[in-house]
Amino acid sequence: MKRNWSIIIALIALLIAYDLFILRPYNQKLAAQKQTEKAVEQKSDTTNNLSAIQNETTKAEASSDNVSMNVVTNEINELKEVETLSLGSKRQVRLMSNGTLVNATFNDYFQRGTAEKIPVEILKDGLSWSSTNPAVQKCLSSLNYKGNLTFSGRFEGITCSLQYQQASEQEGVYSSSLSLSGIKSFEGTVFWQQVARLGEGNRFDFKILDFKLDGETDDLQGDKVFETKVFKGKLDWSSWGDKYFTTIVLPKGKFNPDLAVTPIDGEAVAEGQRRFRIAYQYPLVDLGEQTMVFESDLYIGTKDISVLKSIRKDLVDAVEMGWFSAVGRFMLWCLEELNLLFKNFGWSIIALTVLVRLVFWPLNRKVFESGQKMKDIQPKIEALRKKYGKDRAQMEQLNREMMGLYKTEKVNPMGSCMPLLLQMPIFIGLYGSLSNAIDLYQAPFVWWIEDLSYKDPFYVLPILWTASLLLMMKFTPQPTMNQPGMPDMKKVMFVMYFVFGFMAKDWPSGLCLYLVVSSFLGTFQQFLFRRSQTNLQTVQEGA
Repeated sequence: MKRNWSIIIALIALLIAYDLFILRPYNQKLAAQKQTEKAVEQKSDTTNNLSAIQNETTKAEASSDNVSMNVVTNEINELKEVETLSLGSKRQVRLMSNGTLVNATFNDYFQRGTAEKIPVEILKDGLSWSSTNPAVQKCLSSLNYKGNLTFSGRFEGITCSLQYQQASEQEGVYSSSLSLSGIKSFEGTVFWQQVARLGEGNRFDFKILDFKLDGETDDLQGDKVFETKVFKGKLDWSSWGDKYFTTIVLPKGKFNPDLAVTPIDGEAVAEGQRRFRIAYQYPLVDLGEQTMVFESDLYIGTKDISVLKSIRKDLVDAVEMGWFSAVGRFMLWCLEELNLLFKNFGWSIIALTVLVRLVFWPLNRKVFESGQKMKDIQPKIEALRKKYGKDRAQMEQLNREMMGLYKTEKVNPMGSCMPLLLQMPIFIGLYGSLSNAIDLYQAPFVWWIEDLSYKDPFYVLPILWTASLLLMMKFTPQPTMNQPGMPDMKKVMFVMYFVFGFMAKDWPSGLCLYLVVSSFLGTFQQFLFRRSQTNLQTVQEGA
């Protein structure tokens, strides 16, 4: 008993220490960082920041395939905005005088966790064309806006032309075309680069680089993006963003680029400040009198599955849905269909949870019945264990008698596990869809929950979920399987439920709402199963 309580006290102490020494310092550091960034932005406008970035030079060696990439940016004394491109209703991206795209703003979405409504903004550090060939770079640096989303430049016989245009009727999609002619030396590369960074926003809205290379989807996230890498092969697309907003490049035309990721050396490594470059790198090739044309489509917008699918079907892979992504996308479709009826994603989540519980009602009943049978024969199992003790020589005989007991009592020891395993893809799919759905961004439910994609500000849902888990444990058959000297599993589960509740305090409210409703419905199911089992035993005894 003392050992059990020691384990419980140790776990609770660990949670308190984690909150005091990790979570709180992190949040304080993040708040201070945001204040610093805001002060810097007030002192320096985006134009000056872009000019500083354009004057940097980074050299990175791709040792894996012995291909070097010298990142040389445009040397611009002054940048000014020449056009604002529409990305859809209340969304736009700025087009600067040298052809750089910067500051994609979503005025219909706001940053979460702030009292004031600050529009979401991505592509802060720009997306621009550069070259490691000095002459070509000089030509790109001379690009001037000619109107109609067209730029042209010239240097020592080299002519360069850059054009943007609406790629289709799909909002947020533009095509980029860079033409080069008159090149005398074809050493080096030309690339379309995006400066990016980690550490911004909610720490659970992780950022990730997804890409499809040679027909296979892969990704880079965390510190992996700060390692110099060059991916060669047929690049179908790449996506850089968080769970909800992204910049997607889709190469097309005669030339296909390598995807190069390089850290920017010599910068502060403080969280949220360290930057790196994502470059779509094309080798310069001698085509005689022909003009080299590098083409790509560009999507800047939300990770809305229906929108991505309308652009290109395989772009749905850019939305992280976990292990069972197909199930997650189906669950999200069901949620959207239910929302057409309820007009509120909170009530739609509740309705979807009820439907899932009803579908699995027969399986859950089998789980309960199997657990109940195991509990009923537990005294006989304990008697066999006492009979043979810990003598390893007699373990084989013990196993044979236990299997015979299972057969006589018609009990399957795996009967409570297999139905649960069959349900796991659905539950994991629901978890993935509710954790990553743009539909829940800023979607209100009731009272204090104003954003189903953000954590519960008063932790009501995590507390209710913990309570529901403890209540469910009370109504679930718990056969005693503890070995001498081992901790009481019921007490261990009791502590684990508190651990789950503690972890859930930073999960999206929509996900917590699903967990709460599912747990209470599960408890209600267990109550009904238990009551029906009691009534059945009463009838049998009376008969």
